[in-house]
Amino acid sequence: MQNNYSNKVIIFGEILFDIFDKTEILGGAPFNMAKHLNGFGLKPIIISRIGNDKRGEIILSKMKLWNMETSGIQIDDEHQTGIVNVKIINGEPQFKTLVNLAYDYIEFDEYFLDKFVNENNILYHGLLALRGEKSRGSFFKIRDGINAKIFFDVNLRGHWWNKELITNCLSKTNWLKLNKYELFDIQEDKNKNLSEKAIMIAKEHNLDEVIITNGKEGAFIINRQNGIFESKTKKIEVVDTVGAGDAFSAVIILGIVKEWNESEIIKRATEFSAAMCEVQGAIFSNTNIYDKFLWKWKNNS
Repeated sequence: MQNNYSNKVIIFGEILFDIFDKTEILGGAPFNMAKHLNGFGLKPIIISRIGNDKRGEIILSKMKLWNMETSGIQIDDEHQTGIVNVKIINGEPQFKTLVNLAYDYIEFDEYFLDKFVNENNILYHGLLALRGEKSRGSFFKIRDGINAKIFFDVNLRGHWWNKELITNCLSKTNWLKLNKYELFDIQEDKNKNLSEKAIMIAKEHNLDEVIITNGKEGAFIINRQNGIFESKTKKIEVVDTVGAGDAFSAVIILGIVKEWNESEIIKRATEFSAAMCEVQGAIFSNTNIYDKFLWKWKNNS
């Protein structure tokens, strides 16, 4: 991928705690992305909002401990830090998300436009943090004001999305990442298989690439020239799949920044995502794993 979109990775969205019974694990797709990319040395900035509460204190403490950028974090005195209840059913996470949380009220600041006006930035986002009118409006002002290349990681959650919102997001998207179920929800033509659906949605919205994850079957990338690059998943001991898609997306963005080719990107993203499935939660407590993968990829290239 010879794109030269490498000045800065900007991440917009929720920071929350995944609650498994009585265990709370820091997460949220945008935060997971920021954590992984920070581990890989990219130093992204995440624009989010947390409560002025104990969970919010933990988030800031952890971010400082991990040397993550905190300048995009807003503190909310009225709404609590995000939480979501997670149950694992048949090996897949099921999410129950609360409403009126701090990340629903992310405020727009002209500072973002001044700081990120360079067109070589990458802006990552999903859908959950766009459910609230306040955060949604702030996101569109940032997106439309900085001319960044857009990585849209769909992450459909319950009823927190609609076709109009999807279409708005796709209108400015360069890279679209979603799983096979999300692709079938968005592209409803029953007569098309996965690759045909991906090609159709890429052409319809003039996307550079569509990246599809397909569980145990692996993943593939389709570019605007209809080139297909696939990777299979190796057999592993799955602890849970929470955050596997975020780990996958992080390596896709890492590959874009480092200008790896599509074959390298999809193989490495699948490999890193599989490693995420071998631990509980959506982030690694052992930060040495990033150096391990970087060393492996450098020496196997």
